[in-house]
Amino acid sequence: MREGLDKQGGERDALTPDEAHWFAGKDLPVWIFKVNRRPAETATLFDAPLGEVLTHLNENLLAAPEVLSGRRHKREWRVGNIEHPEPGVLTGIIGWSRSGEQLANVWNDDSKSWVDEMTANQVSATSPFAFSVDKRYIGILKHPTFKPMVVAGVLQEMLNRAEARRDDAVAGIPNVLWGVDPVGDRSEFKAWIDRTDAVTSLEFVFMRPNPDAEDAFQHLFDRLDALESSKICERIVARNPETGINKQGLQQDATSGAFITAAMAAFGYVVGKGFRNGRKVKFDQRQNMMTEEIEHVGSTWESATLNVKDAVQRATGRAADG
Repeated sequence: MREGLDKQGGERDALTPDEAHWFAGKDLPVWIFKVNRRPAETATLFDAPLGEVLTHLNENLLAAPEVLSGRRHKREWRVGNIEHPEPGVLTGIIGWSRSGEQLANVWNDDSKSWVDEMTANQVSATSPFAFSVDKRYIGILKHPTFKPMVVAGVLQEMLNRAEARRDDAVAGIPNVLWGVDPVGDRSEFKAWIDRTDAVTSLEFVFMRPNPDAEDAFQHLFDRLDALESSKICERIVARNPETGINKQGLQQDATSGAFITAAMAAFGYVVGKGFRNGRKVKFDQRQNMMTEEIEHVGSTWESATLNVKDAVQRATGRAADG
């Protein structure tokens, strides 16, 4: 165990490796996304049975290349440590790293002086995730440097690039398109509607679901097929911004209900705007997604990963309860 100095300049023991993990002992949320597989535009049939999604996902994650994010300071994202702790469950670690140089004061023993010198530095950030076949939810422990839609987009790109390299892809054109989409929290969306004095607009986006789409929005799926489209967007704007959209009418409108159900099931998303106490407020499912809290995250990677797995399974239970 190495030693250091405390704030008063006295010696103290350093943290053990387990205690030093960024998540150890903290209360943290798990972002809940849904892993969607959709037929590519070139495909007319969905070839891979949905029941094999775990095998399919496992193969693509094992073959996933690194993905870059950021503009000025590029981050190299990778996924690894893939395991199957129990049937129907896959876990792993996703993270980014960045190499560069920094100016540091380095001791020069020859001149007996501190001198400025450019030194190599490596920074990284990693977080555990877990996937459950039940509802195909994937949960990612919130890291301070992660943004939800960035990490979801990175993971989605990894899966699609791996898909394009599969043996059944012709000339690099995949048969399946992967999506990592935010799961909505119906109770939170309803609470936002109730708290908002005037809902001035609602925007719904519906994208092609997996083959086991719910009956509640089957007519939206049929409409996609009839129009040969990949997604449907609908925007509702209040006639009077001061009074907003009729909330009771919104509850009774079957089409709006179908869009909301589809969005909460991560087959699209919903964005709402309005006013509360004279101030603008916004609900964006891509930011206000379903989360599951973990109290006192375990101190090791193994225990933290199991915490995330349990959180995902709790989230699937919440979804099943409606």
